[in-house]
Amino acid sequence: MWQCIEYKSAAIEQFRKGDVLQRTIDDVASEAANAAEMKAAASGNPLILTQVQLAADLRKLEALYSQHQRAQYRLKDRLKWLKSTDDRLAKAEEAYNENIRLRDANTRTITDNGKEKIKLELGVGDCVLYVKDSEKIKDQLLSGVKEVTRNSSAKVEFGKYRGFEVFVERTGFFSGTDGFRLCIKGADGHEFRPANLAYSFDDKLSLTGLFQRMDNFLAKGLDEWVGSQRKKAFEERGELETVMAAMGKEFPQKEELALVRENHAAVIRELQRMQEDDNYVSTWEPKKLEQSAPAASDTASSSPEPQTLIYQDERGQTEYTASRQFNGYEMEGTVLRKVFRNEHVGAIGQSLYEDGQWHTTADKPAEIKVMQFQDMDSALKMAKEDAIKNGLEVSPLVVNQPTEASSMPRARITP
Repeated sequence: MWQCIEYKSAAIEQFRKGDVLQRTIDDVASEAANAAEMKAAASGNPLILTQVQLAADLRKLEALYSQHQRAQYRLKDRLKWLKSTDDRLAKAEEAYNENIRLRDANTRTITDNGKEKIKLELGVGDCVLYVKDSEKIKDQLLSGVKEVTRNSSAKVEFGKYRGFEVFVERTGFFSGTDGFRLCIKGADGHEFRPANLAYSFDDKLSLTGLFQRMDNFLAKGLDEWVGSQRKKAFEERGELETVMAAMGKEFPQKEELALVRENHAAVIRELQRMQEDDNYVSTWEPKKLEQSAPAASDTASSSPEPQTLIYQDERGQTEYTASRQFNGYEMEGTVLRKVFRNEHVGAIGQSLYEDGQWHTTADKPAEIKVMQFQDMDSALKMAKEDAIKNGLEVSPLVVNQPTEASSMPRARITP
């Protein structure tokens, strides 16, 4: 009876908690443990309760271990993607150059009232439409808009402008209204969807304005696109080193998991032996980790609290933060980040790299890695030296500093 109650209460308790680490409802916890104790008491065998507790601990640790392994697999996939950064950037640069050549080769200008203007030429099938054909151009556009209104997944060709194929697509807006947009297809097959070429169905459309917007995109949008690809590549190079540092890390509770596995297997053997031999009296006790082992393991696996030094002078506030976190990843050593704040520039953040300079992730040299210190004290010492070098001689306010440093003079920080 108690065994049935235990199973039911375990399932209900786990479902109520919604533990994301568990994929099956079979754990024993909280109120469920009461039923387990009752079952053990009713049987007169305390090893049953020990087995139940060990089984619960084992499931939890196995779930944590599986989570750790999945994280390592995700890092492996991410690493593969990050290693292709340079190849992807090279392809983007090649596509950019080809699009520029395509644009320039298909752009003709005219002089109107002494000003040079881009000549409007829209290729539709075997025909070329000009400014004088504005009604035909309008009909061509409206035909595409009607089609995407009927079929929201349709992509209707509008024409070819300055060498680029232009399509009409359905789109929506945050306000909940529907509309259409123009999609511009480049030489490499990449499709651009400029924000300024999206219209609601209620907008009053000007053909002159529409072609002016396309000209604006072809003049600046291609440069902005390749610029964003370059910036993204810089950021990915910075992420690459942090992913490589996080790859291959051992499960922090490895020793505990191995011990619980061993104890659980041992208690099962004891229970089976007692079942087979009514005269057998078990003297088995679960093994425990050595006292020194957990302390060393905890020190290695747990990340110390970040520590921040805050300086303030007439220029603004400067914060130095020593932490084991960098770009969202846990590092082996301690990294140092500096953030300067004032009301004019807002906040400017940089990290210290191995070349001894402060860089953002986007502007740091590709071959330079972030500097990692052996411990917090070394990083904070470097922070204080940098502060003095920059004329920040006021004693800093220490945030999350260990208790032994509590006697350090503190600056008065004004709001």
